[in-house]
Amino acid sequence: VQYSDVSSLNISLGSPSILRLPDGNLLCSYDYNGKGYKPVSGGTNDTGVCLSIDQGKTWVQIALVEKLMWASLFCVEDTVYLVGRDTATAKLAIVRSDDAGRTWTDTSQGQIDLTVGSAHRAPTPVVIADGWVYIACEDSCNAAGIAQNVPTKRAYMMSAPVDADLLRASSWTKSNCVSFDPEWLDPSLYYGGSNTGLGFYEGNAVRGKDGTMYIILRVDSDPAYGLACMLKLSEDRTALTFERMLELPVGKDKFAIRYDETSGKYLAIGNVKTTDGFPTQRNVLAMYASEDLVHWSYAATLISDNTLAMLEDLMQNYGYQYPDFLIVGDDLLLVVREASGN
Repeated sequence: VQYSDVSSLNISLGSPSILRLPDGNLLCSYDYNGKGYKPVSGGTNDTGVCLSIDQGKTWVQIALVEKLMWASLFCVEDTVYLVGRDTATAKLAIVRSDDAGRTWTDTSQGQIDLTVGSAHRAPTPVVIADGWVYIACEDSCNAAGIAQNVPTKRAYMMSAPVDADLLRASSWTKSNCVSFDPEWLDPSLYYGGSNTGLGFYEGNAVRGKDGTMYIILRVDSDPAYGLACMLKLSEDRTALTFERMLELPVGKDKFAIRYDETSGKYLAIGNVKTTDGFPTQRNVLAMYASEDLVHWSYAATLISDNTLAMLEDLMQNYGYQYPDFLIVGDDLLLVVREASGN
């Protein structure tokens, strides 16, 4: 457990990502957040990287990646990458490690999208398929360059040949940006959006079984919940279009989707709501499965708190959230951002 006492330090850890290295060891990355955190060299946040050589039983921090947040770990052969937001420039950036996560390039060397107004994403899985790398992203700015929380976020896909120099902007193809349209929603329900507003964000890049690439995004639609939005990428990787809305119980909060080769099913892990009237509930983490990315069924409850506290306290101050996961043999390896009380 990597732990920070928010009440005394005003520092918290978030946005975890997990990766299994070619040698079988594990890496985990996470943000340093909070008013008490002082970035090492500018920007607003830094990313910590931990290593486990005993399959997750113990961990040691081996690196601090400066000026990076909301980052996803992935690897190409023996080279490890983190892709996220450069907190000094608000651009999308990639950093690289050639020594299994111990040292990293600088975010200034990997500015792969200088056209984005305000880069946004979450540590959702990076997909490597058919010789290409796919990363789901958002621009917090609308077409006019105005950023206003969730309502102005626009989704897009970045893709590059897996054998290209992934730190060069010229290696990457950027799709068009897609804004959320409330007309996609069921008109019989009421949607107000949370305090961040109605919209979508924190998308997952997912490869369909026929090779089609999609982005599946969480939908912020309080008091309604359990919705996700599917966007489809064209074969030439340039055109992103609305495909459909999905009924996905974990779709309200950040979730992760990965394909399980053994079962031939897609697995989605995120928060489910078990108490009416609390759409922001995050203290139950569950897994859902799908054959086709459209129809999802309950698979398991993974974590649920058993704290004997008042209901309002549980809903507001306890959470197992922002999951990322891997499937290794018969094991599910799961990292979460946990809140227990304060």
